[in-house]
Amino acid sequence: MVRPVFDSEPRAGTAPSVVVRPLRRADLPAVVALRRRIWPDLIATPESAAWEYDRRDPAERLRRWVATARGTVVAAASAGRATWTPAAVAHVYVGVAPEWRERGIGSRLFELAAGHAAMLDATDVHAACDGDDAASARFLAARGFRHARARQSWSLDPGAVSLAELPARQAAAEGAGLRLVPVRELMHRPEDLYLLHVEIARDIPADVPIESTYPTWRIREFDTPLFDPDASFCILDGANPVALTWMFVDLAGRRAGHGITGTLPAYRHRGLARLAKLTSLAWLANHDVAVVYTDNDTTNRDMLVLNEHLGFRPLVVIELWVREGPTTAG
Repeated sequence: MVRPVFDSEPRAGTAPSVVVRPLRRADLPAVVALRRRIWPDLIATPESAAWEYDRRDPAERLRRWVATARGTVVAAASAGRATWTPAAVAHVYVGVAPEWRERGIGSRLFELAAGHAAMLDATDVHAACDGDDAASARFLAARGFRHARARQSWSLDPGAVSLAELPARQAAAEGAGLRLVPVRELMHRPEDLYLLHVEIARDIPADVPIESTYPTWRIREFDTPLFDPDASFCILDGANPVALTWMFVDLAGRRAGHGITGTLPAYRHRGLARLAKLTSLAWLANHDVAVVYTDNDTTNRDMLVLNEHLGFRPLVVIELWVREGPTTAG
């Protein structure tokens, strides 16, 4: 998912000399810093961005641009084929530094991104913005997007979480013949972990199926340097993985973000997702992580309740927008 801060219409007489060009590898630290300003819960580092740049998913057909003023990156954009779904979906992202908005920079970048999306044989284009960003909502609506769904983003200090229930929950799982293990113990079984991801993702509320291919999953989830198999936990029934929580961790930045958390349908309503998530939060607290982020669809009642009970605090509502039909740039 990509979350932009789109530009609004330019103010008269305020446009400085801004250069719009394709992104270069040397731009990555500046782009990561910019996106963290716009998207505080982004888990990325210059090193992880460089890793992704060097190992681009060919199925995504991604193109990226930056806008610079006096050599400083003030905005960034991207467009590509959505690889998290088999549906014919493209995605566009435009982010402009707050002090550089209302100068037409976002409009220039959007035209490039939408133009590339139009070449991707997609029936829909997806974008997103923060729920309190009325200017971005107007920008998208004016370009034919309609509001589709919303996701709640959350933050939590893992050191503040009560772990009093953890021993009893683990004992109950063990009494039922289940075993909690760090994903580190299953790194030799990536295909099984992928299949568990796929099964859990099928029940995530969405307007299109959520399922990436195995090669894409390897790049996005398993091989990325941000994935931490020690902070991620899985519950086994015999040798079969049945529940997990997946963590991306920036230890140097003391930040972490949840990937998928969930349980196979036959094992639900036993508190297994809560057990895995609590164990992960304990690990993060023990490793001096100061903040952990997660998000979930606002109609996913089970995850809303779980996050609230664990002490996550609402951060921002992310509004998802869709433009249907031929992907033209106009």
